[in-house]
Amino acid sequence: MRLSLKVALAAAVISVATPSLAAVTVTTTTGTPLSYEIYGIKSTGNPVFGSSPNNTNVPNVTYTANATTQMDIKNGFAAIDDADPKNPSFAWLIIDPDLDFSAMKLAFQLTGEADVQIFYLLANSGLNPDLFASFSQLGATEHQAKDDDVNYLIQGNAGEVFDALLIKVNTANMNLFEFKQNSYDPAPGAVPEPASWALMLLGFAGIGAALRRRRRRGMVLEQLA
Repeated sequence: MRLSLKVALAAAVISVATPSLAAVTVTTTTGTPLSYEIYGIKSTGNPVFGSSPNNTNVPNVTYTANATTQMDIKNGFAAIDDADPKNPSFAWLIIDPDLDFSAMKLAFQLTGEADVQIFYLLANSGLNPDLFASFSQLGATEHQAKDDDVNYLIQGNAGEVFDALLIKVNTANMNLFEFKQNSYDPAPGAVPEPASWALMLLGFAGIGAALRRRRRRGMVLEQLA
């Protein structure tokens, strides 16, 4: 009887500590960006970097591909290609913004018809977002034709917050042709970007100056009364 109780308690603890995989979903959607668009910082390499939410060349979104791949990323709304299109090896890609996020949109095109798996890493998991093994697969495998241009929305339906996403082509001899249309919604309470902090500080300074002027004006009026 005591053993059964221990087993039940252990199962309850696991069910509380482990988020429901069904609560994280991927759906097809329109190409309308989420609140933080990601702009490319033009370069070739692995990793390459994006800037979000403003096109300020601040590298705060990291894109890491499988080890043999060299990628090109373009300026403007981030678009990433294999740097060697004649011998593509762009099989998977990790998308890792500095800020945690509650939803992400993305699109990609393939070198041929293939199955694609989407993986996610929850925030505060303590796992390394640079390692493939840290990620959990999201739902069923997506099937996409070579010329399809589908936009996907990944989000949690029970308040999940994400650290990173990973997409992987799961069909032999097929790879990513281009990754694009990438945007996300920052998690509630996420730390603002440095530029946002600067604007906030300027705003606070302006409020402080206005209050000081009002206080001085009040003192002058009292003296004149």
